[in-house]
Amino acid sequence: MKYNICNPLLRRLVDYVKATKSFGGTRKNVELKILAAILYFFGFSLREKQAIIYLYLKK
Repeated sequence: MKYNICNPLLRRLVDYVKATKSFGGTRKNVELKILAAILYFFGFSLREKQAIIYLYLKK
């Protein structure tokens, strides 16, 4: 499933990570992994991340 990423900076980050194959495995989408890493970096808890990612997937 491909997600629509509106932010051009996030789109460039996803393209870069896909090109360098930084995340191993293919069970989860790269977009979700990057979004979770960014949310973790900004200090969101696991429950907060789940709620934000759920809203992201709902689009």
